[in-house]
Amino acid sequence: MLRKNLFQTVLFVLCLSVSSWGRAEPESMTREQMQEMYMAFLQQEGYTPKITEKGNVSFKFEGNTFLIRVIEKSPLYFSLLATYDWPMETEEKRFKALAAANKASMNTKVAKTVIGDGFVVMDFQALLQEPKDFRLVFKDSIYAVRYAVRVFYEETK
Repeated sequence: MLRKNLFQTVLFVLCLSVSSWGRAEPESMTREQMQEMYMAFLQQEGYTPKITEKGNVSFKFEGNTFLIRVIEKSPLYFSLLATYDWPMETEEKRFKALAAANKASMNTKVAKTVIGDGFVVMDFQALLQEPKDFRLVFKDSIYAVRYAVRVFYEETK
């Protein structure tokens, strides 16, 4: 029994070490470097990005305003979101919005839909290998958020 537990422990530790072999420590980036990285990419893709008062990067796509959160302490975290005003004057409207948010989150699998006090947020989130890897998921992140928006709106009609 002891031998089996020892073997399992050694195997577990070995698997942990192997899984981190190809992973380099993330490069440290300042808030300004992250903003520049996002701005340059968006401009190259034909968008007109802006830096918000809070230091995030916003841009428009097909009439919707999207926001890329810039979090200096977490350069591997990528969050692309859309926020909409959504008044919920009655409990019935709030319940309907919560059910719609749940369905939108469940259907997209990669975009979270969250209800706040008078607003709704659709948020694609990913942990990346390198900060620049956001480029690999950028288009999918927009489509996931737009799909969550569509499901939410359809469910709240």
